[in-house]
Amino acid sequence: MDTKILNTVIATSLLLTTACGGGGGSTTPPQTNRVTVDTDAEWVACQDGKNGMWQARQRTTSTGHWQFECTVNDPEGRFGVAAAMTNFTLYDVKILQGTLNETHKASLIFDESFTPVDLTIEISNSTGTEQRIYFDEAKYIYNSDGSYSEKAASGTWDVVAIQADSQGDIVGDIILKRAVHITQGGILSIDYSESGIPNSALFEKNLSVTGHTGGNTNAEAFLSTAGHTIVHTGDSTLGKWSGLNSGLSGGDRYLFIANEFISRTGFDQSYFWLNNYNSQSNPGDISIDLSNRPLIEATSISVSNVEWPAYQPVQDSPPLRAYTIDMYQSMIAKSIDWEITISKGWLGDSNTHAYTIPDASRLEFPLDYDFGSGDINSGLTAVMFNVDPQTMAVLQAPIYWLPDLHFETTTWAKTFTN
Repeated sequence: MDTKILNTVIATSLLLTTACGGGGGSTTPPQTNRVTVDTDAEWVACQDGKNGMWQARQRTTSTGHWQFECTVNDPEGRFGVAAAMTNFTLYDVKILQGTLNETHKASLIFDESFTPVDLTIEISNSTGTEQRIYFDEAKYIYNSDGSYSEKAASGTWDVVAIQADSQGDIVGDIILKRAVHITQGGILSIDYSESGIPNSALFEKNLSVTGHTGGNTNAEAFLSTAGHTIVHTGDSTLGKWSGLNSGLSGGDRYLFIANEFISRTGFDQSYFWLNNYNSQSNPGDISIDLSNRPLIEATSISVSNVEWPAYQPVQDSPPLRAYTIDMYQSMIAKSIDWEITISKGWLGDSNTHAYTIPDASRLEFPLDYDFGSGDINSGLTAVMFNVDPQTMAVLQAPIYWLPDLHFETTTWAKTFTN
């Protein structure tokens, strides 16, 4: 069972549940001088202005999600919100630096896990060598009719069922069931004798990706259904992707992602690209060119400060919205993970940027959240997307759920010694 076929996209979206925007068009004036934060954290703090003192807030519930508000009197609307959570031996901190013109809502959620339910999948009248069942982000593979016990994500999902021959080619109709409820103890029945989308509706197009000199690239294609199910349909290694000429709705999308990784002396660089197309029109051959995209690079980094030149996206990239700083340290008794999102509006217009990282004492958090001596894995990322900034700031779902999303990031990664 392939439980997560979009790990890269999901990891990126979790990073950006705190992301805000800026630039790229007009913004709606804020209706309040408060920012409201949804969180499940043990410790939270607010900052009024770019250089204001951090002030802790008291948790209002013993467990689960809760909300806190920060009052912003800064004339530019700049604010900071921070949250910390301990999960066994992981000490986790999230910080958002933004402006009220970009968003006055945010989500700082740590526990994104779910409790799976018991599900029985019943397959009948199959004729192919392999049966593939898709819903949510999961893929279940079988080789014969039967009743199979599985763990699954509860919810309402579209279900896609196909059959493949020994060469991996699809045979027979493609079954697409809309809005299927997956519940504890439920049964999902797939009868391959039912009529579905005819095999003749399938088409193939070319898929390729070009990167920078010395870069390792890969591109993948997916069908992203209106009911939030993902089906892998091709990759650049095969050089092709598959679609359907009929049987899909306007809410179904063709999703394409591309990655590039470049190993340098002393640091690494990478690029991530995501775009999607309405399934009602055939986008044709997909050729993704990353070679003209600038790659971000920091000029200095430590546990207290990061400096870098301002990033300039190319014309066909979405607007620059934010930067993220990530630091992770693994020690004998614990691990520490800091994720900091800094909006373009908070930083302001400048050719270079510098950010002073507050330590735990400045945030009024326990000192256990501070980094110790030793190696720290760090990353600086420029984040670009074309949707409303507040939509991204409060997002608590994978980013590929957003229709018409065009999303790109470039990351500089380095290990340094504290």
